[in-house]
Amino acid sequence: MNSAPIERGTVNGSVGDTATIAPEALRLNLGCGLRKIPGFVGVDIHKTEFTDVVHDLEKFPWPFGESSVHEVVLVHVLEHIQDIVGVMTELYRVMEPEGRVGIEGPHWTSVGSWQDPDHKHALSEEFFHYFDADFRKDQKIHYIPEHVNFKLVNAAYDLHPDYKKRMEEKTISKEEIEFAMRHNVNVITNFGLVLKAVK
Repeated sequence: MNSAPIERGTVNGSVGDTATIAPEALRLNLGCGLRKIPGFVGVDIHKTEFTDVVHDLEKFPWPFGESSVHEVVLVHVLEHIQDIVGVMTELYRVMEPEGRVGIEGPHWTSVGSWQDPDHKHALSEEFFHYFDADFRKDQKIHYIPEHVNFKLVNAAYDLHPDYKKRMEEKTISKEEIEFAMRHNVNVITNFGLVLKAVK
């Protein structure tokens, strides 16, 4: 995933430096569905040919040891989770120190975030600040477990095709796009970010 402020590709591979990952490092593709990422252990509530571990992410504890996971990718999963605080808390439990979590989903300003009747949450980069212990301390937030501490490494966005085309045609400036991203709907379709577990 690149760290461009406006546009990016999808999260569909490693969120870290693969050259430094030991072959035995545990890498989970949570909610893999029918598209498991190569080199990852596929975890899903449904058994398919891509599922290595059948498990409901909202049933705790997960079948992975404390601080045992090097890397996790969730692609269009968290918006379907009811107990997102529980899932983020359990995710923190299983992550090794400095472990990376790649998350992709529909941006809250996109109609795609709202049209699926199974979506339980509308998400954005700002949503994940609540899982940063320093942010919670500054804001005096006490309803998320105190020990959970993820730091945002980077975030990026997919532009709606109409805005992408206008940028390519140079009929809209980067500044105008950034203004539209802050104030309009359907400018961004998806977001992607990388979190680091601080332990």
